[in-house]
Order: sequence, then structure tokens, then C-alpha cells
Amino acid sequence: MFAAHKIKKRTIVLFLITILIVVFFFKFARPIIVTSDRGKNFFLFWSWNKGKIEFVNSVTGGKVDIHFSLTHDFNNFYMETNAETENYYTDGTFNINERLKDERRRSLSFSSVKGMKLTLANKVFNIKDDSLKVELLWSPEFF
Repeated sequence: MFAAHKIKKRTIVLFLITILIVVFFFKFARPIIVTSDRGKNFFLFWSWNKGKIEFVNSVTGGKVDIHFSLTHDFNNFYMETNAETENYYTDGTFNINERLKDERRRSLSFSSVKGMKLTLANKVFNIKDDSLKVELLWSPEFF
């Protein structure tokens, strides 16, 4: 009788640990499908990972870096560039980072002839004469 009680207790503990692991995974995992002209690839990132898009504006010649988080969807965007390039995008009428900070997207699409670099955590995607779609399969709000 004592051995059966131990087995039940161990089973309950293992069950609870399994539930915690599953909840952790669905809360913090960010499974992403990356699609380009060359095919589809699956990657697993985490909610604490960051992303960055880097390119040169073809009109102003200014370097543009757009940073973002994966805390929910692709979110918490902000742009780093020179004043001339920021003015090109905003016509001087609004603060670009005030607008970007509230953006939330489930997918991002890119296309570049001259070249663009997307970094997600430590994974780098170079885009040149190609298009790229980055799609989040789920976010924690779904659960």
C-alpha cells in the first residue's frame, strides 16, 4: 500500500512538471516560418529575443535600423537613422518612433533589390533581389 501511494505521488508530480513545461513553451516560444523565393524554413525563437532590419534608404543614402521585440507579436518597433532620412519618411510632420512603438504585427514582409539584412536573435537573413516573409505561428494571446 505504501509503494502504491509513492507511485501516485510521483505520477502527480511528473504530470504537474509536464504541464508547467507545456505552459512555459506556449507562453514563451515564438515559432516562425520564413518564406523566400527559395523556399520555407521553420525556426524557433523565444519571447526575449530581439530583431533588427538594416538597409540603406535609396533616396537619402542614410542607413536605417529598425529594431523590434518578440514579446507578443513582432512589436516595440523603433527606428534609428539620420535626420534627413527620418524627414524623408515623415515629411517632418510626426515622430516616427512614437508611431512605431505601438505597432504589432503577426507577419513582416520584405523585398529588396539593393540589399537588406534581417536579424532574429542570432539568425541573419540577407535579402537581395529577393523577397522574404516572416510569419509568427502563434502568440501567447491565443491561449
